[in-house]
Amino acid sequence: MWRIVQAFGGSMLTANSAAILTDAFPARQRGMALGVNQITALAGQFLGLLAGGLRAVIDWRAVFWVSVPISVAGTIWSYLSLRETVSGQRGGRIDWFGNITFAAGAGALLAAITYGIQRTAAARPTGATRWCSAGCSARRDRVHAPGTARAG
Repeated sequence: MWRIVQAFGGSMLTANSAAILTDAFPARQRGMALGVNQITALAGQFLGLLAGGLRAVIDWRAVFWVSVPISVAGTIWSYLSLRETVSGQRGGRIDWFGNITFAAGAGALLAAITYGIQRTAAARPTGATRWCSAGCSARRDRVHAPGTARAG
């Protein structure tokens, strides 16, 4: 359950970080702010994966020894340092239908990919898996270099 909450928070942060930065920084500093944001995000993903793999050798719960305290500290820091900027504009309405259909479609695609790579008697390919596999195969056929044999 906590992994779902963590994924939800991470996705909101990723989606909104550029908007927060462009609102918080003046025009002459936005490029630097967005660049630093991207570099730290990529470095954090790489180093987190590396450090998590090294800590997982000890115990799988050890992965959270660093990520949870850093997340809590970042949450407290952002709550204390970020300020609300009111521009007088009324916010737009949430597109609930679009959000729900996007989530359902993305979930179906991820389920098709996840279960499509499993070749067991319990996990037979579904219709969505076949469509996804057909799309990937068609893409692979177009990508190979002309005059070379296609692998697989």
